[in-house]
Amino acid sequence: MNNNRTVPSLFMSAYYACNQDQLNSYYMLNVPFVDMQLCCCLLSELLKLNSKNEHFNQFGERRMMYDKAQAIANDVKFENICEIAVSHGHIQCLMFARDIGCPWNVSTTAAAATAGHLDCLVYAHENGCPWDVSTTTSAAMFGNLNCLRYAIENGCPWEFLICAEAAKYGHLDCLQYLHEHDFPWDSWTCTIAAYRGQLECLKYAHQNGCIWNKWTCCASAAGGFIECLMYAHQNGCEWDQLTFCGAFYSNNQECMQYAWDNGCPCEPMTCSEGPGDGRMDCQLPSAPNHHCHWKNGKIKIIFYHQ
Repeated sequence: MNNNRTVPSLFMSAYYACNQDQLNSYYMLNVPFVDMQLCCCLLSELLKLNSKNEHFNQFGERRMMYDKAQAIANDVKFENICEIAVSHGHIQCLMFARDIGCPWNVSTTAAAATAGHLDCLVYAHENGCPWDVSTTTSAAMFGNLNCLRYAIENGCPWEFLICAEAAKYGHLDCLQYLHEHDFPWDSWTCTIAAYRGQLECLKYAHQNGCIWNKWTCCASAAGGFIECLMYAHQNGCEWDQLTFCGAFYSNNQECMQYAWDNGCPCEPMTCSEGPGDGRMDCQLPSAPNHHCHWKNGKIKIIFYHQ
């Protein structure tokens, strides 16, 4: 038996037993920092509860400790110890939690991928913890390439929009990895990158064959990112009056002016996101007499925040 994997740290246990005055004195000394996290505290509580059980058997089955303690406490806070442990990168807590029977589920592997703790993800997967698309999606969203690569190479499911998730949060390395391994992308990858102002991801996607359309320019303006709008327009992305709608939505003078100065179509339509009277000239000081045909009226322009 490897006691380092099945017995909680005596150092941590002693630290947990200290009162606040003792802890204050401890940190006045030149001593190691103790990374005491919630998972450590919850495991210590479980051990105390197990010891209070009148049927406690020191030679009993270790994996029954969680169930026995929960029979006394019946507290939901103990149900997510594994997830909490991986979120802090406490692999020893994770190992001990599993040794005493703490449950885990797909949230555990997703939490490891979210926090980027590859060792926890590997341990969980190799020891039978389930995973699903939330693991690969979380790794892509939070830019944890090592976790993303491990999950994919070991058969973890993934969702169709995974490239868009990487682009949305500006994780170019994850986007490159996914594209180089033939993961699908579509216009939404460019659109969401533009809306979030992720210019490098937008450039990479476009330069490597990802399609875009008028919604990419609209999204650039709606997000208020002139650099993305300029790049898209200068590289042949189509635009129409929706670009002005996006600029109105973000109230971005620079995007509105750029679209007008560069010939973006401005067709008769209504707008509820603009200056209030339906005219664009009050928003375009360089073209006060351009006779735009935007009219008063009510149209609900919705751009979903992601």
